[in-house]
Amino acid sequence: DGAAHAENVRLQVKLEKQRLSGRVVDLQGNPVADVNLRAKPASADTTFSPFIAMPQVFTDAQGHFTFESLPAGTWALLARSPRGEEATSKADTGAREVVITLHPTATVEGKLVGYKNTPVVYANPVRNRFIAGQVTGDTFHLVLPAGEWTITAMDNMEGDIKKVTLREGEKRQVTLESHGMGKLRGRIVDFTNGLPVSNVMCRTLLAAGTSQ
Repeated sequence: DGAAHAENVRLQVKLEKQRLSGRVVDLQGNPVADVNLRAKPASADTTFSPFIAMPQVFTDAQGHFTFESLPAGTWALLARSPRGEEATSKADTGAREVVITLHPTATVEGKLVGYKNTPVVYANPVRNRFIAGQVTGDTFHLVLPAGEWTITAMDNMEGDIKKVTLREGEKRQVTLESHGMGKLRGRIVDFTNGLPVSNVMCRTLLAAGTSQ
C-alpha cells in the first residue's frame, strides 16, 4: 500500500576473489623476468594510465606471475618489461596458464632544436598513456612499443609535437623544433543565443599533423 517501511536493514555482500596466473615470454618462447603486469576490469572505460592505481605484480626468474586476489570476472592485462617491451591480453579469474608474448620495441633518437630551456619529452598513443623520454642536452631517447605515437617536447614557453608510426625493431630519427611563442585570440559565446560568456578558463594543446 506504499506505507510499509523498514529500518536498520543490513545487507551483506560477499565479493568472491580468485587468482589469475600465467607467464610472460619473448617471441622465441623464452621466459622474461621482472616484467611489470597491471590489471584492470576488461569492462572498465579507464586506460592503463600510470596515474590510476591498479593491481600489479612482477614476473619471477621463470617468467611466472600471479595475481593472488582479484574480484571474479574478466580482466585486461598490460605487461611491460624493463626494456620497454609491451603486450596486452585478457583473461578470466581462475585462469592458471595465461601466456603473454612480448614484442620487440622501437627506438626514437631525437634532436631538440631552438629551445631556450630544456623541455620535457614524452610520447603517448591513442589510448592516452604517457611514456617519458630521456633528455640529454639537445637530444632525447625513447623506447616504445610498435604503433602510432605522438611525441611532444615542451616547457611553459615553447614546444613542438610530431606523430610517428613505428615498426617493431625500428630505429627512428625525430627532430622537434621550438617555434617560439605567439598569441591566440578568440571569444566564448553561448551556442543558444550567441551572447558572450564570462569567467571561462581556456587551455591550449599542441596539435599533431600527419604521421611520419
